[in-house]
Amino acid sequence: MKSNRKIAFLTSALVLFSVIVGCANQTNLGKTSSSVDVGSFDNGIKYLVQENHFDSSKASLRLVVNTGSAVETEKQRGLAHFVEHMVFRGTENYSDGEVIKYLESIGASFGADTNAYTAFDETVYFFEIPLEKEDALENGLKMLCDFAFRAKFDQSLVDKEKNVILDELRIRLNSAEGRMSKLTHERFLENTRYAKRLPAGLEAVVKNCQSEDLFDYYNAWYRPENVSIVAVGDFDKNEVIKKIKNIYSKISRRSSLTQTIDHKLPRLSKSRAMVIQDKEFIFNYFSGVKLLPAHFVQDEKDLKEETLEALAFTIANKRLEKIAEQDETAFKGASISRSNYCRDYDMLRFVVAPWEGKELLGLEKAVEVAKTFFTLGGAKTEFNEVILSFTKSYQKALENLDKRKNASIAWNLVESALNKTHPREKRQNILFCLSLLNSLTLDELNDYILALDFDKINWDISYATGKEESFIKEEDIVSLVDETSASTSEEPQEVSQKQFKLNSLLNSGSVEQVEKYEHSQIERVKLSNNMTIYLKHSDLKKNIVQYQIFAKGGLASFEKQDFPSASIASSYAQMSGLAGLTPTELTTAFAGKHATLSYQGTLKSRQINGSASKENIPELFQLICALFQEKYFRESSWKQLINQIDEFLKQQENHPGIQFSKTYHKMITSDHYLFEDPKIEDLDQNKAKQIMNEMFSNPAEFTMVLVGDFDPQTIKSDLAKYLASIPKTSTSVESTTPQFIFPEGVVEQSIPGGVGEKSETVIVMPLKSSGVENSIGCLRNLTCMSIVLEQRLRESIRMQQGATYGIRAGYFNLLSPEVEKGYITVSYSTDPNDSKHVYELVKKEIKNLSFSKITQDELTVAKEMYAQGVKDSFKSLSGHLSDINNKLAYGEDLSKTQTLEQRLSQITLEKVQSLADKVLDLSNFVSLTQESIKQHNQVAS
Repeated sequence: MKSNRKIAFLTSALVLFSVIVGCANQTNLGKTSSSVDVGSFDNGIKYLVQENHFDSSKASLRLVVNTGSAVETEKQRGLAHFVEHMVFRGTENYSDGEVIKYLESIGASFGADTNAYTAFDETVYFFEIPLEKEDALENGLKMLCDFAFRAKFDQSLVDKEKNVILDELRIRLNSAEGRMSKLTHERFLENTRYAKRLPAGLEAVVKNCQSEDLFDYYNAWYRPENVSIVAVGDFDKNEVIKKIKNIYSKISRRSSLTQTIDHKLPRLSKSRAMVIQDKEFIFNYFSGVKLLPAHFVQDEKDLKEETLEALAFTIANKRLEKIAEQDETAFKGASISRSNYCRDYDMLRFVVAPWEGKELLGLEKAVEVAKTFFTLGGAKTEFNEVILSFTKSYQKALENLDKRKNASIAWNLVESALNKTHPREKRQNILFCLSLLNSLTLDELNDYILALDFDKINWDISYATGKEESFIKEEDIVSLVDETSASTSEEPQEVSQKQFKLNSLLNSGSVEQVEKYEHSQIERVKLSNNMTIYLKHSDLKKNIVQYQIFAKGGLASFEKQDFPSASIASSYAQMSGLAGLTPTELTTAFAGKHATLSYQGTLKSRQINGSASKENIPELFQLICALFQEKYFRESSWKQLINQIDEFLKQQENHPGIQFSKTYHKMITSDHYLFEDPKIEDLDQNKAKQIMNEMFSNPAEFTMVLVGDFDPQTIKSDLAKYLASIPKTSTSVESTTPQFIFPEGVVEQSIPGGVGEKSETVIVMPLKSSGVENSIGCLRNLTCMSIVLEQRLRESIRMQQGATYGIRAGYFNLLSPEVEKGYITVSYSTDPNDSKHVYELVKKEIKNLSFSKITQDELTVAKEMYAQGVKDSFKSLSGHLSDINNKLAYGEDLSKTQTLEQRLSQITLEKVQSLADKVLDLSNFVSLTQESIKQHNQVAS
């Protein structure tokens, strides 16, 4: 339901697992990890259970079914995915939607916490379970057991869900990237079973599906020996294993499965290319793919090989990044990577994004750089940089092994169950990698790089272009890739390494005032240049801090003639670098250090964000000083940025998503200039420099919030030495709130949907100033009102009507934190042939929230979901950072802190219903629908 692709974050180089074999009655296969219990029952069901007390009062449950779309017959194409949907619609013990309703009642939201995905070789269901309610964990285990073995496929519900699945299928094919993915997938997997078994399936199969068809697939493949249950959480694992045994060991064993699936590895005897023309592509790019046998790490030899590969690709990509920064480069960017694609195959992928007019030249240069590296190896300076960086990453992971959330551990155990690899102790793996990095030599790494034989790879190449007529020929692509040679240098060329050094330091500065709020454990520090700092110590991550620096006065403060240059000023600066160093030179200079900095102007503010290791806080502060005092504007970066914008503006008219967003913003802001396209002739380099200097110049305008593990005395000394040294200036950016005029009455508009077949609608209702309080308390009530609205819409429009795959309701604001200037939105997709009918249904449900009053039960569920979101946020540094920022934005007293119970007590039925009555006003709203019913014009030659 969530995705028909393998979820990217499932794979991890550091967490490695074990073959689950041997099936004695509740046989514990041995604690191959000190914290994971792995076992199985006589019927073949396996379990993997791990305690994790960092993620308190929560558990992550996964039902892993070792089957997916690859085993479907021709007449079943799409049924694996259909079954995944239908188990949520009813089992022997749970009626239609009951599972979702129960989980939401304990605070687990549908989508984020409760969902599933179907891939080629597996189907995985996942629950994130709050444990405050009695029996919540046991109920979750029972529900997943029903999913696996007691599904009911009621034909009336099957017919409803067909439209939901067809809508999901439309969404997947309604982008140029989605259509390209389907074409290239079928191409490079041809002659394998995977080629014609995309999990989304065939429209005809879905439309004609009967309940007995689903039963046939379900009974054939949802078998005990194909099922594993994963549980990670804040519990006693022995008690959880008892619960699993009680629920799962009683499932009857079945006769042996006789059908086997042969997955042959496609082998190319020579490279080949395919040109894909789809007018909705914004930028042209090449993608070369080579399928390799899947690589699973089972021992230290495998782990060493995986680490060497990661080191090699990191150096190669750094070289490509450096070339892309140069003045007359032929490509915007290029990269090489390896990732798991499905059960049997890994994908080696080489991507090149050339500049317009330099397509083949860009591809040739990128191929030459890559072949040179893989022919000659890396240089000493490159080797030293990557060793330092990897060592730092492993050390951070080691320090925070006990600070992991349930979900990350659970997904790693899912990989164990799927790949049948031995669970290895993560600490042991990290220590091995650190030892390897400490002893590894450049010669050893280069021997590995040269042995990869990159120059001999036969590539399956696709070229994606938005041009209706492409001058690029397939034979030209193939000959260029195959015949381009490495540079003729006899040995790797040493890379010059520049040091980061501030020329402007140091003016004398000091900490002028320190105030500690004992109740909230926040310190307020005032510097001599009037910059204000809020510090909060937290050990959620050892030796790590996160921060945000902000000031009022954003892009909306600039007049119409200056706004185009203002809107790209921060992009220009970030592409250029800092203190005389380009972005890649900065990365090299900070190798082995953790200090990150990104910055931007929003409509209402200027922001700087990032993180750092405890020991690299001085380096972080120096980077911030460089942003204020030593900006670096490169001519080449300006040219590249202008070229990118020019390419985008030329092609964007063909992109329906961009046109939808532009039209939408124009409608709700009355064609405000902030949402107009810039004209290239209006983009002034000197003006962009001037504006960037104005926006990030005067420290007195800025407030910093920093949360994490730091030494209170040392950080004050560093603040005085570095941030207080930034001189206060007279420069300021006036904080201006633009006046967005929302149309009066009802405004309904439809725009073309581009190629494909789709209908997407958004309905926007403005919050009226009268009666809508500008406070964080009002925002919480709006959040709960939106949750209730979304639940009602999903129940009616999706569950009862089967009209849409996804429907969303929520609050958003272009001008945060002014609550009263926000909007309530409802968005959904549907069958374009039924869009008018669905539109009327959606409006009816919006009205009903006023006429059919919100019940106390509905509000209780919404508050539970809101509460779980708050609890989850406080398990991360970013959550604490956001909480302090919100309090500052709404003028709350930082010396006081509200408990969650106090926050919840302020969310009342009366307040939420009053908001619904005021803001869900269908006498004044805007709706925008984008739809098309026609065949797409994508051509693969």
